[in-house]
Amino acid sequence: MKLSLSDYVRFLSKPLALAILSTVIFVFVINPVNAIFKVAEVAISIYVQMVFLAWIFFSAFLLVRADEEWKKTDEAVRRKNFEQFKIEAPKKIPTSAVMVYLVVVFLAATSFYLFHFEYIPLGAIILFGITFVVCLTTFVIFDLDDPVDGLINVENIPKDWIEKVRRE
Repeated sequence: MKLSLSDYVRFLSKPLALAILSTVIFVFVINPVNAIFKVAEVAISIYVQMVFLAWIFFSAFLLVRADEEWKKTDEAVRRKNFEQFKIEAPKKIPTSAVMVYLVVVFLAATSFYLFHFEYIPLGAIILFGITFVVCLTTFVIFDLDDPVDGLINVENIPKDWIEKVRRE
């Protein structure tokens, strides 16, 4: 299936919308009231670094895992090996790992809420960029985890293979 520009725009619009929403919440709700946290900036900096370290390692692990499973599904299709396909295609990131990852993503995306920015445009740029990258990475990982129906899907999968796997 060939992807159009609108498919990519639609894919990018989700993290973009979340980044805009997060930035608006920060600028108009959080930043005006979080100046009191200024006294704890060292502790906040350590917290933010630890959250981002967790997010980076977890994201890297899930991205490599999803990519490997995607490649195995692609290999099965290229070799016309239905038996391998029916083993590889349904594999997903375990629900418990998804739940923990989403908590880490939320903490990473909102961790900069704890900083007070006197210069609002700087805070908005930082919040927007962080949220966009965190959300985009999350959407890419979950998309790769779905090699059949994701935007980044395995091409040329016989339709009857998909139907057989879904029936099982």
